[in-house]
Amino acid sequence: MSLYWQLNNFYRKGFQLKIKLASIIFITITFFGCSKATLLYDQEAKVFCDLHDVENWEGGARRASNAELKSILDQKVSEVKFSNEFQKIINDLDEIKFVKKLYPSAQEKIQAFTGELWECPAYKEFYSVKFERITPKIEPKQSSLIINISASGDVVVNDSLVRNTTGIEFNKVISSLELQSPVSATITVDKGAPEEILNQIMEALKNTDVEKLAVIKK
Repeated sequence: MSLYWQLNNFYRKGFQLKIKLASIIFITITFFGCSKATLLYDQEAKVFCDLHDVENWEGGARRASNAELKSILDQKVSEVKFSNEFQKIINDLDEIKFVKKLYPSAQEKIQAFTGELWECPAYKEFYSVKFERITPKIEPKQSSLIINISASGDVVVNDSLVRNTTGIEFNKVISSLELQSPVSATITVDKGAPEEILNQIMEALKNTDVEKLAVIKK
């Protein structure tokens, strides 16, 4: 075996070894490079999801209106440095006008980006449509009747001056107050007030829903 052949064989094997080592290094770099990118994408998706969790926001945010909540969210999103690819997903989602399409669209876009299923209850809850039934406040009807007879004969019923205290006319006044039964009435009679007017009022009250009656004479 010649020296030339031995040297040639040695260098050829060394060259093949270098190629194999280079291939292994290239595959290793490619593998870790892909893993790093995938990890980055997953982290972005998780951060994006967490930003929608209003429970983790500072106090007072949960009492804000829908428009205020969206404004706060936009501010929080702008403070995060997302990759250009993920930022494009965010921008595309902002263009969607129908709330019901947001979550399915977000899932589709982010899953295509990360290659994994994306579930985010916080995102879904944030954009869920809520209808709040507002019950109008109804002031309770009056259940008391306050009547004052002055010395001059003027009659004031629940702060309203009454011109006629006889029979049907007086009862119309009482009915217009829409008092809630049972009704309790208090008649305050000033010193020198006409007794006849007091009698007329008491007679008229017999045909009303008054169940309790108190007469106070000064």
